[in-house]
Amino acid sequence: MTKVTVGEGVRLNYRVAGSGRTLLFHPGFANTLDVWNWVVAELSATHRCVTFDPRGHGASDAPDSDYTLDEMAADVIALIERLDLTDVTLVGHSLGGAVGLRTVLEHNTAGRITGLALVAPAVPCFVKPDDLEIGTPIDAFDGVLAGLSESWVESILGAAGAFYHRTDAATAGWLAGKSLEMPAHLGLRYFRQLASIDFRARLADVTVPVLVAWGAQDQMADPRWAGWLRERNLPRWSVELIEDAGHGAMVDQPARLADLLRGFTATAPEDSSEQPRQQGRREVTAGARLDEELRAAFIEAMAGVCTPVSVVTAMDGDRPHGTTVSAFTSLSVSPPMVLVSLDRKSDLLPLVRDGGRFGLNVLGSDHAQLAGNFARKGKEKFADVSWRREHDLPRIAGAAGWVACTVTDLVDGGDHVIALGTVVAAETTATQPLTYHGRAFGTHRALDGSRT
Repeated sequence: MTKVTVGEGVRLNYRVAGSGRTLLFHPGFANTLDVWNWVVAELSATHRCVTFDPRGHGASDAPDSDYTLDEMAADVIALIERLDLTDVTLVGHSLGGAVGLRTVLEHNTAGRITGLALVAPAVPCFVKPDDLEIGTPIDAFDGVLAGLSESWVESILGAAGAFYHRTDAATAGWLAGKSLEMPAHLGLRYFRQLASIDFRARLADVTVPVLVAWGAQDQMADPRWAGWLRERNLPRWSVELIEDAGHGAMVDQPARLADLLRGFTATAPEDSSEQPRQQGRREVTAGARLDEELRAAFIEAMAGVCTPVSVVTAMDGDRPHGTTVSAFTSLSVSPPMVLVSLDRKSDLLPLVRDGGRFGLNVLGSDHAQLAGNFARKGKEKFADVSWRREHDLPRIAGAAGWVACTVTDLVDGGDHVIALGTVVAAETTATQPLTYHGRAFGTHRALDGSRT
């Protein structure tokens, strides 16, 4: 455990991973630095990721102070100065996003913060203002506050189910347990800040580039603020919605959030070093946004393509492992070959590379839940799945089709690796296939008179 002293002798717990351009991550209300673990795992190969527990959170000191946005913002600047961080992109989640915005507006006098990323932030407002229909109604906010006051433990644990959209109950419970390390009376003091937040008149005053990333399924910070921000067309601001993510997008969709941060913090080329540092950063960020717009358009276009769904499997010693993919197809009939595309960060890819083989379990229309389970990270996906070992590969019982392959070649393809496989066994059933189209699972139905 590493700590640094800020302010009036307050020790903040922090962690550093990786090297490169600096990202400083501020967690949301009651969360600890561990909430960023999945995003740090995605980014630490290219960035220096600094995570920390704010005062009163996790393993940091919990002095009996005010816990205002300005007090928290002063801690951020003190942490940056004590660690001698420069060219920092400050990433703030939820209430931590409000702290981040206040830090940039009021405390960044030395200019060490050169970018701001807000994840499901409590800004521009959290509680619904009188003149808009966006935000948390004040009576709902008061109800949450009363629940926290009367039953801190039950309220924190109960909120975990609404906090995330995709993650499993065990992970959500573990993170909620981390939140309970915050003393209740200090948590209430900090939580009350949400009722008074209104940055609408100050947004155009921000002088650093800003990325806002919102989970489209957020049940806590109203995601309609994303549309409101887009309509303002603020200079230096860009806004992204992350599909299939809730309030905790950094746990629900860490790879997607990491991609957004990676593009946002793109480094200027060396031959532009004669330009002022801040100006160069803005020009590069604008280019990165154009790339991101093209990426988003491409993702939307591909969402309209109907694809089959399968689970690609391999053995990890005596343990089965697998992941859901939709990017696979037959490649050749003579000899029989298939290709499948695996995320470069997939836990399965090293097993396929080292073992030289993979199995393709083509899923049936009743396997939508199984497909969702295998799309998540983790090594216990087979816990409640019936399977057997065939050709030294995990074969899932009841799959609509089965293909066993030896790896012929692995080909780089952007952020994925294409595995070319020579088929050594194949079997199919009459089961209707599982398909994926428009971000929803479905199945195929032949049109009348279309059979050939």
